Amino acid sequence: MDATKQTEQFYHSLPDAQEVAQRRLLTRQELLASFQFSQGGISLQHFIFIYLKNLHPELSLPSADSWALEDSSLKAAELIVNDTTRHPLVKENVRGALNSELGTAKDELNYPPANPYLREELVNEIAPAVVKRDLKFLDRPGGRAYVVDTTGHYNPYKDSWRSDLCYFGFLGNTTGLDDFDQMFAEVAAYWRERLNGPSLVPEENDEITADDVRRVVAIFNENHTNMPDLLVELPPRK
Repeated sequence: MDATKQTEQFYHSLPDAQEVAQRRLLTRQELLASFQFSQGGISLQHFIFIYLKNLHPELSLPSADSWALEDSSLKAAELIVNDTTRHPLVKENVRGALNSELGTAKDELNYPPANPYLREELVNEIAPAVVKRDLKFLDRPGGRAYVVDTTGHYNPYKDSWRSDLCYFGFLGNTTGLDDFDQMFAEVAAYWRERLNGPSLVPEENDEITADDVRRVVAIFNENHTNMPDLLVELPPRK
């Protein structure tokens, strides 16, 4: 291919002004929410960004904007990590985690596949992953082992026994962002349907069982006697 043809193809591939004007950049709040609610799960983080792209096809993250977004998010990300004795992540490691997340965001937002996931398919991936990440922490002595909050005001992000499935999903507490509230509402609906219906989990996912959800709910109830008891009707153990 000659140089003239290559140049023509390059300019033809560039987005036109209307397409650029229709784009919306990933916000700092959306980035930090994905950092928070992926709970360190790379696969869950991946599907959260795809979920956001499903809701907002115009969402993007040009490389030129990602550096500023990383810098503006670093301090808040360190607060999410919360306790460096529990999470031995020095500042540069938190930056590295953010940098990796931004790379995932750029991949999923800027280069969507030709045949994107349906919303139902995304929820089928996200719902079991939320339970899996909850269990990873709640099964530990001390749960999430956050630094004790001495303010006297309840903060779910400093609650060592917080379950995202229970607090944001089943109880419907807000995350502060409509898209993430919707995601957790769909996660809760997914589990209610499967736990009360004939099918416990999708056939392609054999990692998360009814007993796993039962355990998450039991741990949450036990450590939140001041909150409404979750009365999720679970099928009896076989």
